[in-house]
Amino acid sequence: AIITIDAESRILFVNSAAEVIFGYTTAELLGQPLTRLMPEWLWPMHLAALARYIASGQRHVDWRAIEMTGRHKNGTEIPLELSFNDFVEDGRHTITGIIRDITERKRAEAALRESEERYRTLAEAAHDSIFIINRDDRIEYLNSFAARQLGGQPEDFVGQPRALLFPSSVSDRQSASLQQVLETGLPIYAETKTAFPGGDVWLGTWLVPLRNEAEEAHSVLGISRDITDRIRAEAAQAASERRFRALIENSSDVVALVGADGTILYESPSGSRVHGYASEDRVGQNAFEWIHPEDVQAVVSLFAQLLQEPLPNVTAQARVRHRDGSWRWVEAEAANLLAEPSVQAVVINYRDITERKLAEERLRLQSAAIGSAASAIVITDRNGHITWVNPAFTRLTGYGLEEVRGQNPRILKSGQQDEAFYRNLWETVLAGRVWHGEIVNRRKDGSLYTEEMTITPVRDERGTITHFVDIKHDITERKQAEAEILRRNEELAAIAAVSSALRTARTRAEMLPLILDQVRELLKADGVDLSMRDPVSGETVIELARGAWVHYTGLRYPPGEGVSGRVIATGQAYVSDDLTSDARVYRSELVGDLRAGACVPLIVQGQTIGALWAARKMPYAESEVRLLTAIADIAANAIHRATLHEQTEQRLERLDGLRAIDGAITASLDLRVTLNVLLDQVTTQLRVDAAAVLLLNPNTHTLEYAAGRGFRTSAITRARLRLGEGHAGRAALERRVVSAPNLSETGTAYARAQLLAGENFLVHHAAPLIAKGHVKGVLEVFHRAALVPDPEWADFLETLAGQTAIAVDNLQLFESLQRSNLELGLAYDATIEGWSRALDLRDKETEGHTRRVTEMTLRLARAMSVGEEELVHLRRGALLHDIGKMGIPDGILLKPGPLTDAEWTIMRKHPEYAYEMLYPIAYLRRALDIPYCHHEKWDGTGYPRGLQGEAIPLAARIFATVDVWDALLSDRPYRAAWREEKVRDHIRSLAGAYFDPKVVEAFLALEA
Repeated sequence: AIITIDAESRILFVNSAAEVIFGYTTAELLGQPLTRLMPEWLWPMHLAALARYIASGQRHVDWRAIEMTGRHKNGTEIPLELSFNDFVEDGRHTITGIIRDITERKRAEAALRESEERYRTLAEAAHDSIFIINRDDRIEYLNSFAARQLGGQPEDFVGQPRALLFPSSVSDRQSASLQQVLETGLPIYAETKTAFPGGDVWLGTWLVPLRNEAEEAHSVLGISRDITDRIRAEAAQAASERRFRALIENSSDVVALVGADGTILYESPSGSRVHGYASEDRVGQNAFEWIHPEDVQAVVSLFAQLLQEPLPNVTAQARVRHRDGSWRWVEAEAANLLAEPSVQAVVINYRDITERKLAEERLRLQSAAIGSAASAIVITDRNGHITWVNPAFTRLTGYGLEEVRGQNPRILKSGQQDEAFYRNLWETVLAGRVWHGEIVNRRKDGSLYTEEMTITPVRDERGTITHFVDIKHDITERKQAEAEILRRNEELAAIAAVSSALRTARTRAEMLPLILDQVRELLKADGVDLSMRDPVSGETVIELARGAWVHYTGLRYPPGEGVSGRVIATGQAYVSDDLTSDARVYRSELVGDLRAGACVPLIVQGQTIGALWAARKMPYAESEVRLLTAIADIAANAIHRATLHEQTEQRLERLDGLRAIDGAITASLDLRVTLNVLLDQVTTQLRVDAAAVLLLNPNTHTLEYAAGRGFRTSAITRARLRLGEGHAGRAALERRVVSAPNLSETGTAYARAQLLAGENFLVHHAAPLIAKGHVKGVLEVFHRAALVPDPEWADFLETLAGQTAIAVDNLQLFESLQRSNLELGLAYDATIEGWSRALDLRDKETEGHTRRVTEMTLRLARAMSVGEEELVHLRRGALLHDIGKMGIPDGILLKPGPLTDAEWTIMRKHPEYAYEMLYPIAYLRRALDIPYCHHEKWDGTGYPRGLQGEAIPLAARIFATVDVWDALLSDRPYRAAWREEKVRDHIRSLAGAYFDPKVVEAFLALEA
């Protein structure tokens, strides 16, 4: 500590060491008297000495240390050593002292005194020979051990010559050594091999001078020890060192000595295998310069820590640079032996672990892969005790590593496998073979799961099995999926069988027994039925039943009653293991001994159309219910398609029937023929046994038989009913369909019960025939079996009744029209004949001419194969051929002499007048050919249009020939009649000029 005081003994300065020695802070001491740091008993002496010093006027004091006593803040006294001097600065007098805490030295001195006594005691007790030889070469001291070695007591040898202590061979060598110590005052040590009677002994002797107060060596302290064992040990150690050096220099590990500053002091030759450099190239280099930049900081820090703290050996891993520029991983252990005199370095053992690091990296990756593997992995020892499991095992079983370590995998045992299974497993793996298989195990929570397990034996270098590696794959879902697939395959096979069977069915009637037979076979059912909802009544009808329930076909349930009704109403499947006591079963006595049953809905496009039943004595499994549901879905769609197909076919048939009826109405004008066609379609399309049409007699207001089909007797032909009488009479009177679904219940109330007694009809429907608001009659249908018509059937009955009414009305109208047309035609013909006779009366010279030429024209036209329909118009044209002359003045028409050119011009206009008169009359328009064109000539010189050849209508060409023939055979005012032969020649001569040659040829042939 350094303390500065002034002349008044006040403290001016203290350093931090003073704070440590005295326990006060600087602030606590500054300005305080120095006596604060002394015990009270020393104050008077200090103050007196300070006063003497100040009074003496001395300015310099030597720094010789004096001992004194100080006082610690805690009151304890402290032995101190004080050196001080005074200083004068700016006239100010200060004293600075350097104080050392000599507590430890005082303790050491005390300990030394104690040790001297102790060492004397030890010397006496020592097993070394301890002696003191003075300058006279006499023994001043001899310890008890030495005396005993010499065969006496210490006092026996003290004062005796040294020669008595050692053999002469030793004594002579020591004489020179003793003399050297006394003369030089330096101790010496010597090891000598001495021959004793008992054998050679190595002695190690220290000769140390003992000085007087004048520092003169007056005697020699000698300590001799038998070091034979040590010499032998050292020899052994030297040999060991040689062996260790050889081991170090040839070891794969590198041994290096590194100084505190990191300098390489030594490195074994094996280092070149690590870094590629010779040892001598690295000695003197800084070891840290060879370390990878990313690793050097950690290594330096660890090295510094090793130097500062008494750490045990430390281990580090780092990368060092190889001579080829690559980096090699090394692992080093370092020990701080700087304090070891024989080493004085940090000893570092290091080795190349590059391959190990790569292996560790691979192992780390493998461990990470195993740890993160989705498959559970278990490692057991040879006895089957678990040593390790990965996280996937915990996820699979619920057991953690600590829970199963040391356990046997049998903790997972589920009891699903027998002992033979496990015996085979162990025999396989203990034989060194891989076992692979599937097993059902139990999780920690008690749930079962299926795993695919592979157990592989692991052998050591001797080939002995030491462990087993068990890889587990949870295949529960896969097994469930496989079971589901198997079940699905079975279902698909069953469905395929149903579908295959259904493909052979062409109609709904063929389809239903196939469905029920497949259900019986696939579900081992004893009784099955298919129930449908009646769309009209809403009742549940067993459309078909098989097996034990075959007799229930046709059975009806009230709407919503029974299991089938409920299933149809809710669309939900029903399963029961005890049908006989189930209150929902309708008429449970019908179930018989079939206790278990399943009923599933037949659903199409969201609508429930029926239900499928299967019953037997044994309960149904869930999978069987699913299969039944699948079959029901297929059946529902198949039935629906078949129904739609049949409905479509039925509608097409009905459309064909309507088309046939329309065709009959269009093609035939005979009411009976039309009604017969219509009744054929009625019985066919409505699928009834018989049908009849009764027509209303408007005069008597009775319904009379018109046509019938399917009757066994002719009694129906005598049917006469008043309006309102019987079902048919009511239908006509009330203008609605009247139905009698069961004539047996009507009995004698049926109007024609006696008339139709032999027909055995059960069902009767009567539809009124109404056309344009008028009742035309009644269409009746009869059936000898029960018939529950659907709305579409009823609608088609009304449609057929409507068609029948139209047919009757049309034919009645046609007959009326035909009658009117006939009357009108007769009136037209009479009018035309009247016009013809009027023309003959006007032109008396040609009286009878029109009739004659008309008849001859018709004969010639028939000869030339003109059709009958054309002959009608040809006749009318012939009769009216001169109708245009009505526009010719009588002066010209009746002139007795020849006509002038002007008169001929007027006369030749009569064909045009005929056209103008007749064309507006549509009825006579087709008869215009003769009145308009009979004066045209074959060569085109005729009038009024100058037509030529076949451009002239055939009727006109025929009539022109006949007209000339009759005119030339008749007398005229201007000439007499010609002979026939002359006329014939004349006509022949004009063939190809005036007349059509073919017409002339046919005419002449006809006349001949």
